[in-house]
Amino acid sequence: MNAVSTLEAPEDAASVRSQYVLPGQIFVASEPTRFITVLGSCVAICLYDTDRGIGGLNHFLLPGEPRGSEEREPLRWGVPATDELVRRLIEAGARRAFLQAKVFGGAQISHREVPAALRIGERNVETALEVLRRQRIPVMNQSLGGATGRKIIFESHTGMVWAKDLGRHDRQGAPPARGG
Repeated sequence: MNAVSTLEAPEDAASVRSQYVLPGQIFVASEPTRFITVLGSCVAICLYDTDRGIGGLNHFLLPGEPRGSEEREPLRWGVPATDELVRRLIEAGARRAFLQAKVFGGAQISHREVPAALRIGERNVETALEVLRRQRIPVMNQSLGGATGRKIIFESHTGMVWAKDLGRHDRQGAPPARGG
């Protein structure tokens, strides 16, 4: 199954409910829903129960887990956002044994050289893949890293994902970050 397509949008877009997912949000659907999000250094994990056709998506901004005062918005962080996505899917009727993941984002969109500790995109990718390993959820496809943002369209009922790069650039003329 291909995770990445150059399609602008599926042909039946008008007949399926759409939900835009902002940074720090999680959505799960047991009814056909098309989730749309835009990523820069953020990561989105698309989870899909292959047996029951239930899917969900998170969009997190920061790697690891919050500490101290950062705990006010835990879904902005990779570990709690992914754990919560799995919890909500199971609550909606999905079964862990049938969950599959597709992971997107984690770009380094700054045209400046950044120290490793500040490469949020790379650290977000590491967090996503580690949490999925810990949860024993296989990653079926991914489009990670790079220097450009991505627009993602994920169908909750089919598990299909369309990803589009938001532009290419050289190191001289980087476009501004979009969508996290």
